[in-house]
Amino acid sequence: MKTIISSPTIVVIIGTTLLLVGLALALGLSIALTPGVNGNLTLYTTTLSTTTTSTTVKTTLSTTTTTISIVVRTVPSELSDLSCNSSSSCGCQTQQPVFQNFTSAARRRRKRVVGGTSILSRFTWPWMILIGTSATWKCTGVLIGSSTVLTTASCLYQNILVSSTNTIVAYGITNATTYGTTTTSIAVQDIVFHPNFTTTTTDDLELNDIAILTLESAVPSTYPYICLSGTTITTIEPVVLTGYGSSDISDTDSGQLRQTILQTDPTCSLASTLDDVDLDAMLCAGYSDGLQDACTSDNGAPLMMYDSTFEIWNLIGLVSTPACGDSPSTIYTRISSYTDWIDDETAGKYDYHTHLTHIKKYIYFIT
Repeated sequence: MKTIISSPTIVVIIGTTLLLVGLALALGLSIALTPGVNGNLTLYTTTLSTTTTSTTVKTTLSTTTTTISIVVRTVPSELSDLSCNSSSSCGCQTQQPVFQNFTSAARRRRKRVVGGTSILSRFTWPWMILIGTSATWKCTGVLIGSSTVLTTASCLYQNILVSSTNTIVAYGITNATTYGTTTTSIAVQDIVFHPNFTTTTTDDLELNDIAILTLESAVPSTYPYICLSGTTITTIEPVVLTGYGSSDISDTDSGQLRQTILQTDPTCSLASTLDDVDLDAMLCAGYSDGLQDACTSDNGAPLMMYDSTFEIWNLIGLVSTPACGDSPSTIYTRISSYTDWIDDETAGKYDYHTHLTHIKKYIYFIT
């Protein structure tokens, strides 16, 4: 093998194969990219067929070209400088999340939050809940009160957890592989499904996909719960998805808690091929390239929006029909459409959190 470096190229000769492996740029990187703009890197592979005699060498060159699209997304300004309103009764964690610019050169399908970054501290997203049996976890929920968990009805039905018997939740977990090995679990006392939960006939979407779990005891106060949003999202906004995904033998990070930044899709244009989308009950978020998305077993995971004015996190959606980066996009249960139902089913355990004139915008549980 011989390596030839001739700016701006790096060439490696292996046997009779000539391979262009790099472009030398004076930036410390192989490619200079403008944030938010696709960059293209072209790889050239050249094969040399040689016939050698004592006096001549005949060479035939053939070249193939492969183009790789590189996507770069910078962290939105709304999520670049976070702080916490410690006086708020909900939506405030002790350790603020740190987001990184997203870069990808290929679509990778894994059974977890696609395109996410790992979370190692249990206090970054303290309201994250794993739902399952004593033997294994099945899906995800979110803490909305000290002893109340919100999830999707499909999360429970698909995993045959329709009864509170033998159903437990676990809190404070950053990797699902530790599920069942810690003492941070609580039995479920009661499960309430939305009475109109159903599967649509054309697209097999879950309608009114929401359920409430009441726990036998309270989660420790060191794990605060998230606020519920009573506001309907009608504009494109940066939002955050967190989830554990499911086990995959080829994925060494299986079960790791991850976060990824998405953007809301108010008209569900990414799901335009679906006939059963109900914008009153459902919410869409993601990107057309599918590089950042919810995936298998993220069912019930929270879609959240940060309010920089009041420095709190609001729950705006739950993963209902994950797309795993495929088209059409993931469908979320729209939380703002179910706050009255939650109030009725919890016997007034929560009240609207009024911030100045923003009445009925934020909700917290009274414990």
